[in-house]
Amino acid sequence: MKVEREVVVDDIEQLRVADANGHDYHEGQAVGYRCQVCHQADETLDQLWHTDECPHAGEHGRSHYDELEPTVAEGATPELSPDHEIVMVRSAETDNSVGVSRGDVILFICAECGNADEDLFEIVHDEACSLAECGPV
Repeated sequence: MKVEREVVVDDIEQLRVADANGHDYHEGQAVGYRCQVCHQADETLDQLWHTDECPHAGEHGRSHYDELEPTVAEGATPELSPDHEIVMVRSAETDNSVGVSRGDVILFICAECGNADEDLFEIVHDEACSLAECGPV
């Protein structure tokens, strides 16, 4: 899937579908938010968690995830299983001022639960998702 980015507040971009590439999304649909400064991304603005060095640190959400630390199990990881679809979201445009080139992967979305993150292994899956035990624990 390819997305276009539009600044919606300060340095925060909304990611909107430009080309769904066969996925179950429609053109113009918002699929996430991304900080132009620290490059963190998530499916909602309330869940966007900026790095400590970012001037926007603490401005948005994820307070309900504060105690979570991502862990990756040794060996094969379920996120990479061909049985579980993960949507790689790529930028449809280049903007060198914020370090994004056309085609860069800027977000991953779990096709089962719809949750997203800029790092595949930091997605916090819904309890009903088959990968619920795989995200940050």
